[in-house]
Amino acid sequence: MFGSAGGAPTDLGFVNFSGFVYANTSIETTAPPKFGEANVIRARVANLGPNDATNVVVKFKIDYISAASWSFYDVGDIVIPLIPSGGEEWAEIDWTPQHADHQCLKAEIAYGPDTNSSNDRAQRNITVAQSPVYFRVENLVSADPIVVDFVADFEDPALEWDVQITPPFVELDPGEFAIIEALPLIPDGTPDGVQQIIYISSYYNDCMLLGGVGVIATMKDCNDNGRDDWFDIIEGTSQDEDGDHIPDECEAYLVGDLNCDGVVNFFDIDAFVLAITDPAGYAADYPDCDLLAGDCNGDGVVNFFDIDCFVELVIGM
Repeated sequence: MFGSAGGAPTDLGFVNFSGFVYANTSIETTAPPKFGEANVIRARVANLGPNDATNVVVKFKIDYISAASWSFYDVGDIVIPLIPSGGEEWAEIDWTPQHADHQCLKAEIAYGPDTNSSNDRAQRNITVAQSPVYFRVENLVSADPIVVDFVADFEDPALEWDVQITPPFVELDPGEFAIIEALPLIPDGTPDGVQQIIYISSYYNDCMLLGGVGVIATMKDCNDNGRDDWFDIIEGTSQDEDGDHIPDECEAYLVGDLNCDGVVNFFDIDAFVLAITDPAGYAADYPDCDLLAGDCNGDGVVNFFDIDCFVELVIGM
């Protein structure tokens, strides 16, 4: 065991109330993860033993899972000065997601005199979804081929949501991986903004848990037609000319038109630069314009991550 060498022997651990190994309730973010947007990861450490614990180190790590790779990086360490016997404390660390793929939050307790190492690790696999999300399954558990099936559970079954998993099962040779699509199916008439957490577990050989992912799905119905906006666009009911996943009829502005002259062209460049460097200055110089016209990548904020798609809009126009 690495970490603090001081303190009295006691049992430190992460307590999980979800019933899913990959959705530990002792680790969370203060807001749904969004690419390029500042966030905070929190981990709750419980002292389940008879003695106080001092200088407890909590290590944070992020795994990124995409169709092309599986990578990770260390976010950093936080020291909790004291966790009384029978008590619990939160460790918090700043974090800005650097990828738009599925993300696995991980925390580990590092305390030398810990008497039980079996509960020292917490994991929470979360993807924020409106359209389909993708996750990876891999055969690292057997020297023989395995068949992997998927089972979905819903945090609130009364909402009667569903999820389409494609393919519904896969056969994997040793070391082979597959990318799985999960498409939340939201009942028509669901009010705008309602959320559901979908836990998708993967099992091999019928009963052995391989892993899983939690998907936060949100009903988006900006045009109040009772149908999720993503399906409106896919089915052709609504247009999405700027590709920001928002039906065009819901937007009071033209994305990329920062000077509000009705077209996107080179005359918008100066206004765009001002919008991402000095939003207050942009509002003063263009009082009749909407700053969100600069949100070219559709992530809800106007910042440097919008530059590439703004350039594409200008060139395309």
